[in-house]
Amino acid sequence: MEEITSYGIIVPAVVALVVAVITVIASRIIHTRGLNHDAKMRKCEREMSIRREVYLNAAEAIMRRQGILGRMSDLGVPEKDLTDELGKTAGIIAKVEVVGTDETVQAINKYGAEYDVLFLELLLKRFHLLNRKSEIEQIKEVSDRLLKEQGQSVKLMKQLRIENNKNQDAWSAVERVFEDEVRLRKENQVEWSKLSELQGEDILQLIKLCYEVVAKVAQCIPPVLFAIRKELELPIDEDLYVKSLNERLEGNKAVLCKFLDDVRSM
Repeated sequence: MEEITSYGIIVPAVVALVVAVITVIASRIIHTRGLNHDAKMRKCEREMSIRREVYLNAAEAIMRRQGILGRMSDLGVPEKDLTDELGKTAGIIAKVEVVGTDETVQAINKYGAEYDVLFLELLLKRFHLLNRKSEIEQIKEVSDRLLKEQGQSVKLMKQLRIENNKNQDAWSAVERVFEDEVRLRKENQVEWSKLSELQGEDILQLIKLCYEVVAKVAQCIPPVLFAIRKELELPIDEDLYVKSLNERLEGNKAVLCKFLDDVRSM
C-alpha cells in the first residue's frame, strides 16, 4: 500500500518535470526560430532597400544618358563634357550587376551594348562636323583679315590722292594689292557660304539622327524596367507601357520633323 502511494507521488512529479523541460525546450526552439525568422526578414529588407536605391539611381542615370545623346547635336558642347557625364552614369549603372538577378543583368547589358554602339556612331558623325566647323571658322578669320587689309589699302589710296601723288608705280602697286585682296576675299566668301550651307543641313541631319538614336535606345529600356519591377514586386502592364512609349516616340518624331521642315523653309 505504501509502495503504491509512493508511485502515486513520484509519477506525477516526474511527468510534471518532463512537461516543464519539454515546455522550456519548445519555448527556446520557438524563440530561436522567431529570431532566425526576424533576422531573415531584416536581411531581406536590407537587400530590398539596397536594390531599390541602386535601381532608382540607375533609372536616373539611364535618363541622363538619353540627354547626352540629345546634346550631341549641339556642337558648342565640349566633347569632354559628354564623355565625362557618360563615365559617371556608367559607374552608377554598373552597380546593377552587383545586386540584380540574371534577368535584370542580362537586360542592362543588352541595353549598354546597344547604347555604346550608337553613341560611337554619333560621336564619329559629330567629329566630322566639328572638323568642318573649325574649317569654316578659319575661313572666316582669313576673310576678316582680308577685309581689314582692304580697308588699309583704301586708306593708302586716299592718302596718295590727298598728297596728289603722281607716282604711277605707287598707284599701280596699291591698286594691285587691293584687287588681290578683293579677289581673295570673294573666293573665301564663296567657300565660306558653300561650307556653311552644307554644315547647316548636316547639323539638321545630326539633330534628326540624334533623335532616332534616342528612340532606338528607348526601345531597349522596357526589358530593363520590367526586370527591375519584377524583382521589386511592382506589377506593371507591359503591353500598355510599350504602347504608350511608342505613341510618345511617334508624337515626338512628328514634332521634330515639322520643326526641321520649318527651319529649312526659313
